[in-house]
Amino acid sequence: MAEFAGSMNQKEEIKAEDTSAMETKENEPEEEETGPFVNLITQDGDSFTVAREKVQISELIRTMFDDSLDESDDPQEIPLPNLKSPVLVKVIEFCKHYHKEKMARIPEPIKYGLQVADVVQDWYGQFVDDLVSKKEFEMLFDLILAANYLDIKPLLDLTCATVGLLMMNKTPDQIREAFGIDEEFSPELYDQLLKENKWSTEPPVERPAPGEKKLIID
Repeated sequence: MAEFAGSMNQKEEIKAEDTSAMETKENEPEEEETGPFVNLITQDGDSFTVAREKVQISELIRTMFDDSLDESDDPQEIPLPNLKSPVLVKVIEFCKHYHKEKMARIPEPIKYGLQVADVVQDWYGQFVDDLVSKKEFEMLFDLILAANYLDIKPLLDLTCATVGLLMMNKTPDQIREAFGIDEEFSPELYDQLLKENKWSTEPPVERPAPGEKKLIID
């Protein structure tokens, strides 16, 4: 999945002027944050200050923490040269919400007919549904790469499951059409997609009614 995401990422650059990813979700009140803080610095040179406890879900960022710092110290600078600013904004949005509400574990496999929103809390379902409904697939694939780079397993699970369900029961050519990819896949990627794409021989299950989702909370 990460290789497919990398291929997608090379097809089209995310427009720097697209600030939609930087908008705060409605009805998502900002919490007062307490330190110590970190400044996450992107490849664009932008700096984002966030409480350390909110981003410690990232195994990579956590290994960079200076444990000698406390709330009164200046924020520790942590460079993230592989990330663009709009992508990091979405990552921080995910991390902040995860700190308040741990995401339910996504079952493997998700039954054919269900959507990711059927197996996670509403906020997480909306997080990826917004990207899919707006056809912001480049951002979705960039989030897969970011989650892999930052070692944020819940975000990686959420985004990979979303893409996996979109690809289910589709040929490589149908996948290109679904994601709006004009270029032909390389023979290697084409063969990989044929091998890894999931096909269900079972009839689709009925999606749960609102309020009847069965979540796996570890």
